[in-house]
Amino acid sequence: MGIRLILILITISIYHLGFAQGGIQGFIKNHLTNDPAEGVEVFVNGHTYTSKTNKKGYFKISPVKAGTYTVVLYQHGYSTITRSVVVSDKMVDLDSDIEPIEELLDEIEIAAKNENTFSLTRLK
Repeated sequence: MGIRLILILITISIYHLGFAQGGIQGFIKNHLTNDPAEGVEVFVNGHTYTSKTNKKGYFKISPVKAGTYTVVLYQHGYSTITRSVVVSDKMVDLDSDIEPIEELLDEIEIAAKNENTFSLTRLK
């Protein structure tokens, strides 16, 4: 009976270790204004884990299997951020800032060309 109990406990422990799941959560803010960054896409590179920040800049990806992952933060007009995280059976906090991409243009040229795209012919 003692051996049977030990085997059952070992089996349960292995089962829980193999399926240990945690998650990734955090707050993303604008580096210049310090305001929460809404709508930032947060995804785990090479996996289907994904989320988007809410109005408070908060995101949560759960459940995530235990392991080491590369998390990517993306929003159009901002620099893309990548962070490495190690997930265990608990939530991992990942707070970050995103910086706007500034591109200065020396000159803008606007040109217009009048072009007939079709014409009508009168038939008699």
